[in-house]
Amino acid sequence: MKRKHFSLVYLIALILFSTCSKDDEPIFYSAIEADILKLINEHRLSLGLNALSMNAFIYQEAVSHSNFMIENSTMSHEGFSERAARITDTLGVGRVGENVAYGYSSAEAVVEGWLNSDGHRRNIENPDYNLTGISASLNDDNRYYFTQIFFGK
Repeated sequence: MKRKHFSLVYLIALILFSTCSKDDEPIFYSAIEADILKLINEHRLSLGLNALSMNAFIYQEAVSHSNFMIENSTMSHEGFSERAARITDTLGVGRVGENVAYGYSSAEAVVEGWLNSDGHRRNIENPDYNLTGISASLNDDNRYYFTQIFFGK
C-alpha cells in the first residue's frame, strides 16, 4: 500500500510545506505533518527548549515505518533498533527516540495524545533532541498512522 498524500489538497500542501534539511536535501511533507511539527515546536519553545528541525533521512525512516504499520495493520515500534542504527550510522552517534500513534484525525489530536502519555511526552520534551522526522500516512480506510522519530547528539 502506498501513502495517500497525493490528493489535490495534499499536493498543494506538499508544495507549500517543503523545507531543506541540514544536507540541503528537499523534504516535502504534508500539511498535517507540518502542523504536527509546528505544535511540537510551540510546546518545546514554551518550555525553553530548542525547536526541532526536520531531517530528510529521519523523515524517510518515519515514512517507511508508518507504511510498515499500514501494511501490517498494526501500531508498533517493531524494527526500532534497526531504524535507530541506520540513523546513527548516517548522522553519527546520538540518541534516538520514537513516538507512534494511530487513528487520530488531526495534528492537534495526535500531539495532545502524545503529550498526555508520559513516555511520548518525555521524547517530545527531551532537550537533547534537535532533529526529527514526522510521518502521517493514510491507510485504505483514510485513518492515519503516525511516526515521529527524534535524534540528538
